[in-house]
Amino acid sequence: EKTINDIIDKSIIEMNNLGIKGKEETPYLLSKIAELSNGESLEANIKLIEGLKAVKVNMLQHKQQVQESYFSNKKVILTGTLNNYTRNEAKALLEAKGAIVVSSVSKNTDIVIVGLDAGSKLQKAQNLGLRIMEEDEFTSLISD
Repeated sequence: EKTINDIIDKSIIEMNNLGIKGKEETPYLLSKIAELSNGESLEANIKLIEGLKAVKVNMLQHKQQVQESYFSNKKVILTGTLNNYTRNEAKALLEAKGAIVVSSVSKNTDIVIVGLDAGSKLQKAQNLGLRIMEEDEFTSLISD
């Protein structure tokens, strides 16, 4: 016998496969749950809606925790090896300060943070005349 969680999981997989996003997610999920549970899941639908509200609240709280900073809304690339941070640590710090961490250099990139052995991304950034930032400057700005 299927549990409501099995039905929800199956519906979410189908929804993702169909590319259903945004405002269409909840109606799709609710209709699939009603269909797959023979309409016997009003209580489960209510729990699902409460769960989705909780997820949305958590997302809004997370967005509010982003601090305004020098990096706010700037597209930033990390290249090379940093001495004091792993790539994931530096990325998390940047995102917490409102940066958009991207993976490829383009004219739309605002800042390229360089570590040891930076290589081709540094070369391309220099050719495009982008803002190059060394790790010590990054460390000082990220702690503000």
